[in-house]
Amino acid sequence: MKKLSRILSQISLYLSFIVLSTMLWSWLFSVRTDAPRDKKIVIYIDCEQAEETALAARLEEALPDGIRKVEVRLFSYAFFDADAIQQADLYIVSASAAEGYKDSFVPLPDAPDGGTFLIDGVPYGLLVHEKGTDGGAEADLITYRDPDGNDDDFYLFFGSASLHVEGNEKAVDNASAELAARLLADIDP
Repeated sequence: MKKLSRILSQISLYLSFIVLSTMLWSWLFSVRTDAPRDKKIVIYIDCEQAEETALAARLEEALPDGIRKVEVRLFSYAFFDADAIQQADLYIVSASAAEGYKDSFVPLPDAPDGGTFLIDGVPYGLLVHEKGTDGGAEADLITYRDPDGNDDDFYLFFGSASLHVEGNEKAVDNASAELAARLLADIDP
């Protein structure tokens, strides 16, 4: 009975050790498997649902030179860290929400005729899903509905703070354009 009493009196110490150990191993795992910002492309999608891991794995099948990882996240992932969204390389956002994020986007250097999202008459986004259709870029992995479940046009935007958009102040390469081209080439009818 005394042994059980001693064990129970130390239970908070044991639980603290377990929690700290778990946190340490989780941190070590993330350090080992993550890549620095200049070696990964981060895509944020403002939609109802997306298979983030599967989409990242598909995009990693043919990485641009110098890129080790693609990370795909829903906007809800960064609920408590707005800076994470502002540092993204690519965005897929509905037409109705795009104006609210315009400070995070950079204008398109070469815009095709049609299929672009204009802000103040300047092309910023490329159409990846047309409202009323089932198709779109990686439509088998992205549910093209806004977070409220409404159907809308969706556009691909380039991040103004990206390290992978040529012309940005701290850009190290133009890998976002290569990945964007792959997404746009893969649009399902």
